[in-house]
Amino acid sequence: MFKFTIRGTVYTARTLAGISAAYCKARDESGEGASTFPFPDIEDGGAFVARLSYNGRVWPYGAYGESLPLYDPAADPVPDTLAALKMCIAAYEETRDAQPTGHLWPDPNHIYHSRAAIAKAESALN
Repeated sequence: MFKFTIRGTVYTARTLAGISAAYCKARDESGEGASTFPFPDIEDGGAFVARLSYNGRVWPYGAYGESLPLYDPAADPVPDTLAALKMCIAAYEETRDAQPTGHLWPDPNHIYHSRAAIAKAESALN
């Protein structure tokens, strides 16, 4: 399990993609810029293995910025695809809910299963 700490808060994830996502969320919620928001080290099993940069990239520990990143969120299409799928489901439901009662729509189980698939994919990322 990977983890990092920012100002006393510990963040954990099973993957580097999950760690990057947690960092980016904390960064965005803070409203801080690169000059004030920390670049934490990532631990795995008590040993430092990597470091995060402000853009969410994960670098090998001790080689920050001197090598290729271990993970680069800009090169990962999965989160963008999941966001697009969520937008499609929301648009479908909004349109469906605006229809008069009794109007035939595709089986609602399709949306249920789509949501379950998205939740499973997001869980795998973290």
